[in-house]
Amino acid sequence: MHVLPKVTESTVIYQTPYEHALSLEYYDLIIYIIVTIIVLNIFKSSYSLKVIMVGFIFLILLGSITCQSLPNISIDKQADNTTVARQAQDIAGSDNNSTSTGAPVFVNPSKPNIDITPPASIIKYIENEGCVCPDGIPIPNIVYGGSSRYGWKKIPSISIFASSADDTRVQLVKDAVEFWNWQISNSGSPFRLGSIKQTSEMVPDDYLIQLSNTVTEGTPCPSEPALVSGNSEDILVILSNANFVSFSYFNNNGKCIVAIRNCSVYPFNTTNVARNLIAHELGHAIGLRHNNDPMKLMCGRPAKCRPPDFKCDCEKYFPVTDEEREFILNLYPATWRSTQEEMPAYQGFVNDYANLLSSTSKSMLEAKLAKLEKDTTAEVAVLTINTIEGNNIDGYANKLFNKWGLGKKDKNNGVLFLIVLTDRKTKIEVGYGLESVITNDLAQNILDQKVLPQFKIQNYENGILNGIQAMEESIRKMD
Repeated sequence: MHVLPKVTESTVIYQTPYEHALSLEYYDLIIYIIVTIIVLNIFKSSYSLKVIMVGFIFLILLGSITCQSLPNISIDKQADNTTVARQAQDIAGSDNNSTSTGAPVFVNPSKPNIDITPPASIIKYIENEGCVCPDGIPIPNIVYGGSSRYGWKKIPSISIFASSADDTRVQLVKDAVEFWNWQISNSGSPFRLGSIKQTSEMVPDDYLIQLSNTVTEGTPCPSEPALVSGNSEDILVILSNANFVSFSYFNNNGKCIVAIRNCSVYPFNTTNVARNLIAHELGHAIGLRHNNDPMKLMCGRPAKCRPPDFKCDCEKYFPVTDEEREFILNLYPATWRSTQEEMPAYQGFVNDYANLLSSTSKSMLEAKLAKLEKDTTAEVAVLTINTIEGNNIDGYANKLFNKWGLGKKDKNNGVLFLIVLTDRKTKIEVGYGLESVITNDLAQNILDQKVLPQFKIQNYENGILNGIQAMEESIRKMD
């Protein structure tokens, strides 16, 4: 359930020509003919109306013929996203005959044949071929919503409200953020969901219940508590223990409130329901509305889909439609840029804004790099950050390198080790004074052999430590 701010532009409906044609049945044609006969009998004296209605019925007949001439789409209920996407390619006359045995392949108009592997943390919830759910019948997808005039103008930060650190839904929220950032990446958009913070403070249940009623029944909107109005983050994910209809709601200040009900009771405590419920509501926070396909993640009102329909014998994300990915790309096109391009402040040799390092590793690295500077005058700085908000990493790294003034002015012997977590990018930016020591080939070799293998298994700390160790060894050999 979701509510978006009112907009003056009409809602955009995405429906492929094939879906439109396949949705036309013979009984529809019979109804049109009967209505035409009745209208012609009522307005016997109106020659112009007769011409219009005859022309209308001719167009309907033509549409019926077109429908019958299209190839049939047979979608097995066990088919995955790869199969459905490939069927869409075949129907459209694609000459791409390649197959994929790895991550699902998603097709979109601007970036055909995208094949991006899901993050390691969620890949098992996407590629689990032995997990078939639900036992529904797939139908043509119609995306009801989202407006091309609404969308985030910056990378939205996220705050998770959970009264207990052991609340299993916290990890489900983090997984859902990874899931959507992967989906957005597949659409070809530079937009991402941003950094995540967590607090044990809780928004009052009474407020969430009343706001849920506002969303579902149109009752007056309750006054916002200070924890909501005073929070600086953009998306507030509130994991409540109360019973209400979960929802996403945008307030007048552009903040999105995502409230998740108590999931410890049936059927919300059954396998797969909470995972997809949370991902569904975060889909609304991005700007998506409901579709009417019970086999898809964003199915919901006015269709009969409800959270219990996510029940499954195993955990697996329900798929997102190609039309929804296309909608995301329209909302956040390849040219999208954040309106807030603030670069992080220099805190020292170690700048761990993405919280990838333990306190012990931070202290150890700070001491190691301080000693390296004392011994060699070379200044090496580490920056971990969640996103660079659609910017090119080469230009961003160079700009930040200069802003921080890394290296001695007369030697230009600085190094920036940049890790962008959500965007899954990394860069070693080297000052002119060290380019003969850490060459482009060596920098790439360090990333390929020392850093990225660790990142791929989500051992970011080891990857960072390995990279710094390799750079330090190369710099010390200079002496």
